[in-house]
Amino acid sequence: MRFRSLFGDYVVPFGAPSRKRSRSDHHLLKSVPHDHQALHRNLAYAQHPGEELLLDVYRPDTDTPVPAAIYFHGGGWRAGSKDHCAVRWLVRYGIAVVAVNYRLAPRHLFPSQLHDAKAAVRFVRAHAAEWGLAPEAVVAAGASSGAHLACLLGLTAGNRALEGGGDYVDQSSAVDAVVNYFAPTDFMTLQKGRSEQVASGPDAPEAQLLGHAILENPTRSRWASPLTYVHSDAPPFLHIHGEHDDLTPLEQTRNLHNALETAGTTSKMLLVRGAGHGGRRMFDHRPIRDRVASFIQRHTATDDALT
Repeated sequence: MRFRSLFGDYVVPFGAPSRKRSRSDHHLLKSVPHDHQALHRNLAYAQHPGEELLLDVYRPDTDTPVPAAIYFHGGGWRAGSKDHCAVRWLVRYGIAVVAVNYRLAPRHLFPSQLHDAKAAVRFVRAHAAEWGLAPEAVVAAGASSGAHLACLLGLTAGNRALEGGGDYVDQSSAVDAVVNYFAPTDFMTLQKGRSEQVASGPDAPEAQLLGHAILENPTRSRWASPLTYVHSDAPPFLHIHGEHDDLTPLEQTRNLHNALETAGTTSKMLLVRGAGHGGRRMFDHRPIRDRVASFIQRHTATDDALT
């Protein structure tokens, strides 16, 4: 069931999970099989003292170049791995998936993670022809803290202060679209609506990312917030957020979505009824998968493909 609202396109696919089998369960798809083989695995895209950053490439079996979704895992910037890539199913829709590791907090403070994300985009573009990818069709995607990086990728293209160093600086780190699964988008308001069980002050995940409590340095906190960088030339965004998310409050996505629409850019939002912060239904529900894949295909298609 879909309807229009002040906040854009919403999908209402299911109610809260229960032990009884419901009709909505028929829409749940199995994850990509465990024996699904990556085209390339554990490729080093960047080197740092004592740390090698790796990525995996999953590609559909086709002879034509395909769009690529570069996926950044969640974990509060402090944990997680490319091995837990929640969107490998995009391969079934003819879209390659690149799962990326990045440096973690608190050992590495922001903007190290964004520098890594931009380095990964440049690396993918540099090797696109070799892997059968379309270099002009690169999408950033992520969940939670990884989606924070994906949003920043979409909004900070050309910002030299946030580009970082590394190889393939002749390649662009801009992306052609963004898929945002419940990203923190405004650190200054992130505590509003959060569960009391989530750490606050200097122990909050975002404080660990920045190296200080959010209100101790508002300027730097805004500097790391995607909402700060909204502009009229931003690429298309698709946001997916659970109705009952108490870790990243729904207002985080609504505010970014509204700001993008006000700026005149393409922004679509899916509200997932009964869902919280992630979970199997958020990623495995057929209507949501179809919308995500359709969004990527639409915004990475060439002019010829659209006519």
